[in-house]
Amino acid sequence: MKCRASSIQIIQQITMWTCLDNVCATIFLTGFFLTDAAPPEQLPDSDKNTQREADIEAGNLLLGILVLSGIVLLPVLLPIAATVDSLKSTRATESNGTFRDLSKLYMGHVKAKSPHLWAILIATYLISFFRYYLLWKVYKQVPGLRADALMSPEVKPEQFAVLVTDIPPFPVGQTRKAQDTRRDKQQDSALVFFTSRVIAASAAQRLHAQNVNKRTVTNAPDPRQLIWTNLKIKRYQRKVRQYVIYVIVALTIIFFMTPFGFISDLTTLEYLKIYLPFSKSIVNVDAIQTVLEAFLPQLALMIFLALLLKFLLFLSKAEGILSESHVVRAASGRYFYFSV
Repeated sequence: MKCRASSIQIIQQITMWTCLDNVCATIFLTGFFLTDAAPPEQLPDSDKNTQREADIEAGNLLLGILVLSGIVLLPVLLPIAATVDSLKSTRATESNGTFRDLSKLYMGHVKAKSPHLWAILIATYLISFFRYYLLWKVYKQVPGLRADALMSPEVKPEQFAVLVTDIPPFPVGQTRKAQDTRRDKQQDSALVFFTSRVIAASAAQRLHAQNVNKRTVTNAPDPRQLIWTNLKIKRYQRKVRQYVIYVIVALTIIFFMTPFGFISDLTTLEYLKIYLPFSKSIVNVDAIQTVLEAFLPQLALMIFLALLLKFLLFLSKAEGILSESHVVRAASGRYFYFSV
């Protein structure tokens, strides 16, 4: 019974805090998109303006999500949490029978199979819908912005280059023996530059070998976004790594309840008193105890999700992806599946 109650509480916390997770995921992903570029002092003026505009757009998006979420959370969920019958339980009262102020607004004491859970579930879907709607409006502008950037008279070095990977080795002979004596070994990847953007775009769209595993030609990323250590990874090795990463991510999603339940139990006041004996004098203070009971589990969950995103970025880079922007895009997609 204790294990079942603990599982129900974990599921309730996941459901109730999905809305907060959506907002935090947007904040974390936006931060990674903005910080993966070079520092502002290393960027030209045009890139500085672009980064500044991206900061403003990200702030507007997050503000819209928070405002729409507040419209649902403040007038609907807080009164529901303050009027549930379980507030009269012994866990939500002090020894003298008076209610704690913050306990009245905490949704964690909503019992299983309570009709109040429907309001929390509907609010979770509404806030998720708000977020996806705002993101959809933003992404509708992306193709137009990309077309404007490609047609802009301002040119960039990567528009004249293509990235060629999986270059087959030279035939064994005198040329190959001479290369083996060089200090820097020749890699099987190269950046090829052209004198025209049209020729570079045409070269990236052509088939250069009958075997798809040889001479793979793609558009060259920004040099600052290129992961040089992954250029030496062969195509079949990247495929093997990709499937291994898929298995690791799938196992992480399936067994998500185990670390989350451990963190939820570890952040309770009883476990804090056991594992941190010096905190007894602090935890026994009524005001501090109320704040810890209300915010400590949620704070631990936010930290856990932030570390999870770092872990997904590490896995995406270990997969063999060639550019930082592609790594962030792959990690954000896996983070979405994890949240769902």
